Amino acid sequence: MRERASTYRTPPMSGSIRVITYVIAAVPLLLIYFALTDHNTPLIPIALFFVLLMIGVWLWMRPSHYIVDSTGLTIVWPLRKFHIARAGIVGVRTLDKDQVKKEIGFAVRIGVGGLFGGFGLLWSRKRGFIRFYITRIDSFIFIEQRNGRPFLLSVDRPESMVKDLVSQ
Repeated sequence: MRERASTYRTPPMSGSIRVITYVIAAVPLLLIYFALTDHNTPLIPIALFFVLLMIGVWLWMRPSHYIVDSTGLTIVWPLRKFHIARAGIVGVRTLDKDQVKKEIGFAVRIGVGGLFGGFGLLWSRKRGFIRFYITRIDSFIFIEQRNGRPFLLSVDRPESMVKDLVSQ
């Protein structure tokens, strides 16, 4: 008998995150343009560094999808995976933008912010460190663990994921 698993995709970026991503993605193009028009060859390695940085963020920091099965939640990136055991999850719920502000308060980001989304750690006085992987700023899933940092996620069907995590 096959185990039932549900897959949730990382949702498209919110408009503001998309704009920030486009601006950041334009930087290497501008550097290459200036390098070619002004014969300023030292700009080319800087542009290549930006391109490699963007590729690294896409492959290492931005989750591609999430899998919920009987063992828990697996966050999947192109180059790695992280599993949150179902037994360690003590709470899971959806939050909107205003609820996140109430739950977390002012937060300082440690990680990527803007390029393809927000990924890494948030720190707030109210909640301490929170792992976050978001591409939207309007709908979130908040997962609390028995032994570990909470997670703030963006998924394509948040209510369905919460239902799967609570019911299995």
